[in-house]
Amino acid sequence: MFKRIPYDSKEKWLKLRTKGIGGSDASAVLGLNPYKTNLQLYQEKLGLVEPENIDNVFTRYGTAAESPIRDLFSVKYCDFLKVWHTDELLVSDKYDFIRGSLDGEIEVLEDFTFTSYFKNYYAENEKPYKMDLKKGMKGVLEIKTTNVLSSMSKEKWHNAIPENYYIQILHYLNITKYDFVILVAELSWEDKNGVETEERRYYGFLAKDKQEDLEYLEKEIVKFWNENILKEQEPALKLNI
Repeated sequence: MFKRIPYDSKEKWLKLRTKGIGGSDASAVLGLNPYKTNLQLYQEKLGLVEPENIDNVFTRYGTAAESPIRDLFSVKYCDFLKVWHTDELLVSDKYDFIRGSLDGEIEVLEDFTFTSYFKNYYAENEKPYKMDLKKGMKGVLEIKTTNVLSSMSKEKWHNAIPENYYIQILHYLNITKYDFVILVAELSWEDKNGVETEERRYYGFLAKDKQEDLEYLEKEIVKFWNENILKEQEPALKLNI
């Protein structure tokens, strides 16, 4: 069973994060984080540079929106799911440096089938992903608010989760060993006339269907920590091209 470390301030949370690889760090290890390279992550963990603190209207909105979006999700599925959140850092019982903070945790109260977001005109032969959730199963809840600035950015959400977010929730599954993930995404964009549109989508998958990816991610994070961080050996730069 994973460990829980409570925190009562952002400062304490940030300090706890420096002692391991967090959810948003995981994609940087693989070179798939659009905001941070594996080399920058290495420098941060060794204290060679200060972690970049992105503070803008989008990040502030995301922080403020997390709780109400979680509450709305809880109400939407209240007959089937119990949803809760705690101010705790979760730490893998296998690797102390694999850690993360969840937006929410889920327990299935009654059997039901969850269908991940799907638009059938994106691919003719593609079918929606469905997961049969059984009473007692536990899951990770992840919440994302995203301002889609281009058609290419929007395309990354078509029947899929963008790579860096996908890796982040795999990381949380490796910590908790929970059964499934549901990601709530609130997307917003402006049309050619400057009219803003918002859309909420629900994505999900079962951990058992992603075992190969889960194992690969854990292996790469262990390698990065042991070979680069502990030995203070600078990693070869991986670029997200």
